Amino acid sequence: MISPLASIHPDAKVAGNVRVDAFAVVEHDTVLGEGTWIMSGGHVLAGSRLGKNCRIHQGAVVGGLPQDLKFSGEYSEVFLGDGCIVREGATINRGTKAYGKTKTIHERHRHRYELNNKFRDRLSEAGLRMSGVNPDLDLVEMIELPGHPWFVGAQFHPEYSSTVDRPHPLFVSFVQAALQNHSQRVH
Repeated sequence: MISPLASIHPDAKVAGNVRVDAFAVVEHDTVLGEGTWIMSGGHVLAGSRLGKNCRIHQGAVVGGLPQDLKFSGEYSEVFLGDGCIVREGATINRGTKAYGKTKTIHERHRHRYELNNKFRDRLSEAGLRMSGVNPDLDLVEMIELPGHPWFVGAQFHPEYSSTVDRPHPLFVSFVQAALQNHSQRVH
């Protein structure tokens, strides 16, 4: 069901059984897989490809500009596989050439401890963003603190997929934030 108050570009490719709520925005050059649900206030920006049965929550943005210092405006895309959930207020940015142009997230999870789902609402109300959730197990995999220069917590091991010549994007963004924060303090 597509709300008459939703904004969907005529060039967007929308599969069957897709739900787009009022005040959601779907731009040109996008693909929405079958059974996907864009909730009120969700944004799917140009260059976004969503698989089947994805859920984009209120205020979430898929396809924001790449957060790469080398980005110079070249075309880039973001691919979300089947069953992805993007939580309230989270932003999934497009990839850049530095990371193979696409952004699909697969990480190795090896912890015995989990965030207790009973506290998710309280933590969200206090400002913590649950930005990565395992769609199969409904477990929080990543958290962020909006407004902080760089506050990201992860339940996976980025060091396992990081090499000297191809560091994990979390390490790169941490170093970039540290350099930016340092240069702001120096100047």
